[in-house]
Amino acid sequence: MGENRTVTLSKHEVVLDLDTVDMIWEIAHGADAWNRDFPDNETIKVLQSFEKKAHLYDQIVELLGFEPQEDY
Repeated sequence: MGENRTVTLSKHEVVLDLDTVDMIWEIAHGADAWNRDFPDNETIKVLQSFEKKAHLYDQIVELLGFEPQEDY
């Protein structure tokens, strides 16, 4: 999988290796997402939605008196 693909994000072009692109698209859309041709802008919107939900989750956890934990 040494192949590179160009992915357009916003008005900038970046080159990401295929493994990275596969992981990003699978987080947003599930298994084999890159090969199912989801557009870049849709992928960004999905990831932004996940980010907003994660922040809300952290706020709820804090309101319950717990400390949000990072899994990385």
